[in-house]
Amino acid sequence: MVKIQETKKTPLVVIVGQTASGKTSLSIELAKLFDGEIISADSRQVYREFDLCSGKVTREEMQGIPHYMLDVLSVSDGVYTAHDFAKDARLALNEIVKKGKLPIIVGGTGFYIDVMLGRVELDDVAVDKVLRQELESKTEKELFDILQVLDVRRAERVDKQNKIRLIRAIEIVKGSAEGEEEGGRQSGAGSARAGLPPLPDGLKPIWIGIKWDKETLRRRIKLRLKERFEKGMCHEVQKAHNSGVGWERFEELGLEMRYCKRLLCGELDEPEFLWVLENKIWQYAKRQATYWRRNKDINWFDAKDSKKILEFLKQKLY
Repeated sequence: MVKIQETKKTPLVVIVGQTASGKTSLSIELAKLFDGEIISADSRQVYREFDLCSGKVTREEMQGIPHYMLDVLSVSDGVYTAHDFAKDARLALNEIVKKGKLPIIVGGTGFYIDVMLGRVELDDVAVDKVLRQELESKTEKELFDILQVLDVRRAERVDKQNKIRLIRAIEIVKGSAEGEEEGGRQSGAGSARAGLPPLPDGLKPIWIGIKWDKETLRRRIKLRLKERFEKGMCHEVQKAHNSGVGWERFEELGLEMRYCKRLLCGELDEPEFLWVLENKIWQYAKRQATYWRRNKDINWFDAKDSKKILEFLKQKLY
């Protein structure tokens, strides 16, 4: 285990990349080498019910490294927002720093990371019930077309299959001319909204991005989906429904939960489910790549080049 040189700066390693790129395994390897602890930045892994659906790291895979922001709440407790994440993740970050450990943020939900670090300031646009009622009858495609006309940059970042997010994005654009991010606008630094805990003094993020060639990443996505499905991914959705979660809730929770619900309700058969979901995950991975390309602070590495990543990090930390 390598001890970090003491400086006036507070280093923070941020590992990003597309789904199925190997971010989790890299974060654990770095945490073991540099005496670190890990904050998961995934909008679905906060829910206790979804381990396989969200690709959550297992206890065995953690190898004793403390992880934060997993199993934060039950899906029946309500919606967990980017602001909720930023608040809880900042508390975790401050706790890790106080212990003298290296904080490592890892995850694919880029918007959550940017809100947490003050790179994006959330829009405080009030709910417009009249507008929402008007938009509710429209399809996802119709809503996306409306958003593209209103704000093409926001449309590039929104989940085109998520009706709730599409409606909220339109609501924000109509209520504020400043929107530039899904649910937020770019900001230099500081709190995303009043009430967030402060970031540690002298925080210095070190951005590491990992990538694969398209063909390899597509194969990894397919294999990962097949493995999770065979282990019982959709049983998690059925179990949550049996405990009282309405079917409509799963449409809001992410691709795996959405399409497991459709499989369980007979809207898809198994081959259709696997084919459609693989393609949807691939489309999501491409949107992730588009999101991160705008961040010029990220240092990108081939996922197979772990030695280069280690050398780079050593130079930054010493």
